Amino acid sequence: RAEERERLVESLGHVQPKRDDGAVSFSSFLRRELEKGSLPATVTSVIQHKKQSEVRNFFAVPFRLEKFLFYGFFVCLDSFLYIFSFFPIRLVLSASAILAS
Repeated sequence: RAEERERLVESLGHVQPKRDDGAVSFSSFLRRELEKGSLPATVTSVIQHKKQSEVRNFFAVPFRLEKFLFYGFFVCLDSFLYIFSFFPIRLVLSASAILAS
């Protein structure tokens, strides 16, 4: 488990300082404390890009939903106009053809 974590951390480009059992100098202790929890710039930029993408998608959803609703409205309008305009005309033409024969 620890090896997998180390391999993952190294693949991200972040190298953790090696811990040895010997004495630790103040500067190395301070450097380790300041670097604790920090991620490399590439990982941070990937996370930032993902967050920006999620925000863009969040704001794009209402626009796409409106487009879809307008499409549905025009499909219903087309059916309504067909039933109340072309259908009666076809009915009259069919009835006149039946009566003429």
